[in-house]
Amino acid sequence: MVEEYTRQRLQRRMEQEEQTYDELIKQLLDETAEVITLEEVIETALEQCNDAVALVVDHPGGIKDSVHFLIWIYAGEVNGFSGQKSLFNGKQMLGIERDGEDEVVEFEVAARCDGPAVLDAQERTTVYMSDNVIGTNPIGLEAGIQHFKEKLANPQEWKANQRADSFGTYNEEGE
Repeated sequence: MVEEYTRQRLQRRMEQEEQTYDELIKQLLDETAEVITLEEVIETALEQCNDAVALVVDHPGGIKDSVHFLIWIYAGEVNGFSGQKSLFNGKQMLGIERDGEDEVVEFEVAARCDGPAVLDAQERTTVYMSDNVIGTNPIGLEAGIQHFKEKLANPQEWKANQRADSFGTYNEEGE
């Protein structure tokens, strides 16, 4: 329960900034978050999972509207989700630029040992695919991250159910 004095402070600030209660709370939470980049998240995750063969970012609700990203690491050996979730403390938020605006979104990192999903769509982006995954084209980490950033920068180009023709469509030569 929020104490009366705190509620009054929030009320005054809402009125001054012409915000709803929800908008103000989100703003305050975002201001106290440690904002990290996708590259930092991936680097930390891959350091902890050295047998990773693929890395996929799920963005439920589509690339334009998702407020929570789930980053899947596909690896040969996985000892459950607990080791991956403990990599990040919950205060960290992912800093992104979407449609010309800087934003922060929640994220989770989880590992799985089933085969990597072969899909690039409005709600999923593969940012890394090893060259030893049978039936797919490899995706270099740099090219995959760049592709993800391009999707964020132009979400209107990714319509519902749109999929890339193949995984190699955004792979750079030599990666």
